[in-house]
Amino acid sequence: MRQTCLHHAILKEKYDLVEYLISLSTINMYIRDKYGYTPICYLCKNILKLSDISFENNQCENKIERMLKILNIIVDQCPSDELSSNFHIIKNDKLNENLLLHVYHKFTNLSISFHTNILFTR
Repeated sequence: MRQTCLHHAILKEKYDLVEYLISLSTINMYIRDKYGYTPICYLCKNILKLSDISFENNQCENKIERMLKILNIIVDQCPSDELSSNFHIIKNDKLNENLLLHVYHKFTNLSISFHTNILFTR
């Protein structure tokens, strides 16, 4: 499958557009591209690309808060029984990395002031 407009908006970090797209009832947030990534996987990768120093020094606080807000919206809309698989990369029809778990570890290993507990309680 090719990438959707939601894939592209997240990859280009156009978070206004991402928020608009995920508000539409016709958008499927769980479509995988040819690499096995959902848009959610790319959002997690964007978070993981940010340096630990940026987190700890609040150098990109607004961007991080925005990305976490979007991630929360997507998690809330995802059916519980599909939540795990939608955060995994799928290659050769096999589940691979769980990117949400990597994001969780990034936040728990840093001393940051963000309110991330809400994201990881579900």
